[in-house]
Amino acid sequence: MKKNLEKPLAEICRPLNLNDFAGQKKLVSPGTFLWNLLENHKLTSIVFWGPPGTGKTTLARILCKEANIEFTELSAVVSGVGDIKKIAMNTQRVHGLFIDEIHRFSKTQQDALLPWVEKGKLILLGATTENPVFSLTSALKSRLRVIKFEKPTDDEVRAYLKKSLEILEGYSGCEIDFKEVLDSIVNSSGGDLRKAILLLEDCYTVSNENEGKITITMNDFKKISEMVVGNYELKKSDHFDCASAFQKSIRGSDVNAALYYMARMLEGGEPPEFIMRRLLVCSCEDVGMADPMALVITQNCFNAIREVGMPEGRIILANAVIYNATALKSNAVYTACDNAIDTVRKVPETLIPEYLKSIPDKRSEEKYIYPHVRGSKKISYLPRVLSKEVFYNPSSQPEVDRLKKLEQWQRHHHTSTDLNNLRERVQQWILENSENLENVHTSDISDSLGIPRDIVYRILLDLENEGKIKIHTKATIEILIS
Repeated sequence: MKKNLEKPLAEICRPLNLNDFAGQKKLVSPGTFLWNLLENHKLTSIVFWGPPGTGKTTLARILCKEANIEFTELSAVVSGVGDIKKIAMNTQRVHGLFIDEIHRFSKTQQDALLPWVEKGKLILLGATTENPVFSLTSALKSRLRVIKFEKPTDDEVRAYLKKSLEILEGYSGCEIDFKEVLDSIVNSSGGDLRKAILLLEDCYTVSNENEGKITITMNDFKKISEMVVGNYELKKSDHFDCASAFQKSIRGSDVNAALYYMARMLEGGEPPEFIMRRLLVCSCEDVGMADPMALVITQNCFNAIREVGMPEGRIILANAVIYNATALKSNAVYTACDNAIDTVRKVPETLIPEYLKSIPDKRSEEKYIYPHVRGSKKISYLPRVLSKEVFYNPSSQPEVDRLKKLEQWQRHHHTSTDLNNLRERVQQWILENSENLENVHTSDISDSLGIPRDIVYRILLDLENEGKIKIHTKATIEILIS
């Protein structure tokens, strides 16, 4: 008859020595630092840093056991300075102190460990899922060795599950077949051994026993997998790592990766508003003026999600993700902004042109010219010392075309409406360049004088009709009358 487990299966199957320890071959193989510690039955203060369910607590216990050191476990969530002092004061010999989630200790609590670790009275073994570079004080880090744990491979998880099944069979007195769900458990665990064992335990709990045999089926797995939340958790590292991968996928135009990280964040409980804020940044920083509609669509999707809510809002969110991921990309807006800020910091005391001030000096010779008047002279708006600065450099074809269109419009708009004046300027240019009038195009004259090409062409035709010049093929102008 199937027995109920009196203790969690993860605790029952916890390895007691390195031979049964799963994963982390780079850390515990012969010749490694930890292996040499075990060989010599010695121990030193260490912080184990890595994802949950990778064996940090288990390895700490094995190390203390092999070094024949008394061992106390504390959790940083419920322990404090008083607990540390009590352990240190009541021990007569070197004592091993394991602190789980040590990153949760405040600076003061971490500093309380220093004298005992410094004297060697306590050998500190810490476990953290957060990067010690940011979560531990410099003083404590200088007294510890940091060892990084990696997620076990699928093969290592699979092997650990098979060993655990043997223990479960011996404990339950039943023959258990879980081949049908083995790969599903491995895939759902995400490299978390504790989670893998928990899934196996849950499958065992809901399975049916028949004459001393238990076959765990996909139906059993589906019963418990509906309650399983993905490995993504709302803790600092996963929160920012997933968001970073999401934004980089958008930037790299990988729509499938972007959708995956979106789904992973949603399944982990991330508010859709956070994801949309990231998308709003992407639509300006990474898409920008290559597709100005990206910002409009993203903002509209944001508003729609607020109106509709979840879970239907996920469809609207996916719409914005797909649009931004598949849009043309340009970071020209981002670089233009930073270029301008950088210039302001380098040259902070530049004088604003007098004619641009709210109350300009009436004695100034330069006057502001209202740009909406057709034929008005184009003026400079940057401070004089920065007149040649260029902050915005379009990097996509739509941006280049947009800028060219603006330049063409400005050339027409700011050209004087006095055709006689323009005619005299064109004639003067022809006379000044009389020795080199072969392969001359209207664009040459237009660019040189700042007169629109169509007006230049009209003036040239008038001059030819008047017999003053002759336009040959291959854009050659011949002067007939000086």
